[in-house]
Amino acid sequence: MIERFRVGADVYIANEVCTPTLADKLFLSNPAAYWYRQAYENGDGTGAFNLAIDKRDEGNFRAAVSWFKKAIAVNYCEACIDRVRPPGL
Repeated sequence: MIERFRVGADVYIANEVCTPTLADKLFLSNPAAYWYRQAYENGDGTGAFNLAIDKRDEGNFRAAVSWFKKAIAVNYCEACIDRVRPPGL
């Protein structure tokens, strides 16, 4: 139960808490990406999925496909649908 909270906390931090001020304090160029990666490394496919979306929207399709595959590998089913959806749809 505690591990599941930890995984959800990483995604929450990435989505809600990271502000430019916090990013400056942590010396991170993209604090959300850091926390999404932490979530993925703790077994949460949402982190990999969100990184894939970010990379796709930046136009970095090679990295996006890699992250979509990682999300699919941990059975994050939404990644199967969004992997083929072009940006903006």
